[in-house]
Amino acid sequence: MSQSIYIIDLPTNGLPEPSTLQEMWEQIEPRLDLLAEPNPKFVELAKRIEQKFATPDEDAEWLNNPVAEAGKLTKAAWNFGLPEEQPAEVLHEVVNQATQLGLAVLVDYLGVGFLPGRKIVPANVSEQWEAFFGPAPESTKLTKAQVVKKLKQMLGEKLAPHGFKLVKEAQVFRDGSKSTGSGYFRRDLTDGRQLVMFIVRWLHHGGLVCWFRGGGVNFTIHQILKDAALNGYFLRTGEDQFSFEYGFNFVDTEPGLSWTRSEIYKDSSPLSVHDEFRLEDDEGFRSHHVDRLLDAVAQALVSQLDQMKDVESIDRVLNKEISRSPGSYVRKNGFNGHVALVCARLTNDPGFDDVVKACIRPYSDRTDESAESRKAEIHQLANYLREHVGPLKAN
Repeated sequence: MSQSIYIIDLPTNGLPEPSTLQEMWEQIEPRLDLLAEPNPKFVELAKRIEQKFATPDEDAEWLNNPVAEAGKLTKAAWNFGLPEEQPAEVLHEVVNQATQLGLAVLVDYLGVGFLPGRKIVPANVSEQWEAFFGPAPESTKLTKAQVVKKLKQMLGEKLAPHGFKLVKEAQVFRDGSKSTGSGYFRRDLTDGRQLVMFIVRWLHHGGLVCWFRGGGVNFTIHQILKDAALNGYFLRTGEDQFSFEYGFNFVDTEPGLSWTRSEIYKDSSPLSVHDEFRLEDDEGFRSHHVDRLLDAVAQALVSQLDQMKDVESIDRVLNKEISRSPGSYVRKNGFNGHVALVCARLTNDPGFDDVVKACIRPYSDRTDESAESRKAEIHQLANYLREHVGPLKAN
């Protein structure tokens, strides 16, 4: 959660220097709503802060972009939101740059105010806060951008021998915004392609979570589903035909590491890795801990994807799983169930009718509109496949 500090230009507002926090707040509070022209000192402060802390990909770390906010600010005092990334470091820089520009800063949540000329409010805490003026101590803590960059580089080195290349540096959403803590690796196959995606997200209480997702599309299967959709049999033709996830959490509050793994395919034994360290500390990267984790994730993802390179191998994996546990499987991955039907038909699987029944089984005891629609959809696709799709080769 972002924390706020308050910045005011005392001389411009014709105000004397306060001697108490209460007096300082009484000067600031009414001016948070008082209309005023954009203050050039606020704009200059924002430029200095952004120059030191922001990069083009990291605007999302700020609740509001400081330069844009300062340029449009029409209030006499500024409610400045600290970013979730490096709040203490940003606060230190704001105080030093603001006071150099002749601005006063109230840090209400710390119970201290800073005035131009290295003055502190209240005076009885001056000795405690005097060291806050001047250069900040060097920090060994990695920024979020540095963590993502290191993870991306290390994961890329693990995946490269298996034919994967980095194709997207960040996930781009429909509104044009970017998730800078993500990326995609891809390898092209004779009849399809496979992806490994990673997402790094920071927790509000500290620490972070990493997800690694493997998936793929087979062009033969995709074209059949697309043709079925054009013929009115089947409406969803998304390319993500199969997927599975691995993840691990780094929680600062412990401090330590908890490893979690959610999976669709359960042919391999669950991974179990437990090492205690802080990922946001460079020491974690210098040690073998992160390397071990990424090695385990890469091996698990590649091993699974290697089993699903063509129609026959996709059929073996999907239909083994769907026959083993149709209820949980189809509820999680209804679309994968349709891919399983196509695979069974293309491979001339004698169990095609059993796959149809397995796809329908989770909805068999339900009569609601959604369940009826799903059952009809499965029957329609199965009939289309029987009428229009033959096996790739005779068994």
